[in-house]
Amino acid sequence: MAMRDAVVIQQSAPKMKAPMGKLTGASWSARTSFAACQAGGSVHVDGTLIADNGAMMTSLLVDGRPIHGDPGLPAVTAVFGDLRRHPGTMRLLLEESLASRARMRSWRDVLSGRPETFYIKAHAVLPVVNLARWAALAVGSPALPTVERLRAASGSQMLPGDRAETLVEVFGLLQRLRLRYQLLQRQSGDRPSDLLTLDRLSSIDRSLVAEAVREIAAIQRRMTNIAHFVPAQGWVGAERR
Repeated sequence: MAMRDAVVIQQSAPKMKAPMGKLTGASWSARTSFAACQAGGSVHVDGTLIADNGAMMTSLLVDGRPIHGDPGLPAVTAVFGDLRRHPGTMRLLLEESLASRARMRSWRDVLSGRPETFYIKAHAVLPVVNLARWAALAVGSPALPTVERLRAASGSQMLPGDRAETLVEVFGLLQRLRLRYQLLQRQSGDRPSDLLTLDRLSSIDRSLVAEAVREIAAIQRRMTNIAHFVPAQGWVGAERR
């Protein structure tokens, strides 16, 4: 297939797993390179044609950044810029964005007697990233960094100003805590990871993590409730830059 006006973009979103039976042998790491084609609307990943992975691929592409070719080529913007005009699509993307719930420990972890651990990326950072991506789409913002997306969507029906500011603060706190403990892991000779052993955290840090998770979970519940009771057309606001 001829690919006119193609631009390679690098995926910087958190790592996502490919569906079973899809993209056998393809790399799905956070540094996967994409070729987005304006001409036919087709998307290639490592030479493999992608089809029927709508919500996942939309999320991945919206997070893309140009690394080769014309950095000003609006390939992704042209394809996804008017998503907010399609309520059904926005509903599906919202469901996908809220699928990763903020939580501390599951009942399975508690009942199994496993050490108290916490996946800070999967159970706290990723829910904010997903929520911010959707909120930015809902207001037509092209922002890419999570904090910029949250601020762009601040004041919308789904994300009132005080909730947006809470998420900005929580996201910054979690990222600083994540980096600090990864540095400590490296200094002690361990491989840096996103798995925190809670009894190694200070009492203040444990309290901050628990409060951050509660705040994120509360905002996720609010968005879920709005999605149930407010028509999808009411979720989007005036386009913002």
